[in-house]
Amino acid sequence: DAWRHAIDRALRRAGHDLLAYGDPLGERALRESLARHLAVTRGVRCDPEQIVITEGAQGAIALCAQLLTNPGDTVWVEEPGYRGARTAMQAADLDVVPMPVDAEG
Repeated sequence: DAWRHAIDRALRRAGHDLLAYGDPLGERALRESLARHLAVTRGVRCDPEQIVITEGAQGAIALCAQLLTNPGDTVWVEEPGYRGARTAMQAADLDVVPMPVDAEG
């Protein structure tokens, strides 16, 4: 069966790394590639260690909230806006103040 063969082949190629915890900064090869891309396309020189890959917007917002604020700080979030941002800010124990926006921002 083709599906089982494909999975077996992928597991053999990946080895034990597939089942181990990954780099907390994100996949090293991806960060290296992004560092090269930023240097060529934007003139930004950075080390792969300066790049963090998150699993999505929610994780990125939560990480920023933890690194850039202190519990009890006041933050403003768009209303209506991305509910995940509000959730991440509340989880970081921040005082979330809705900021009304309209079609023009």
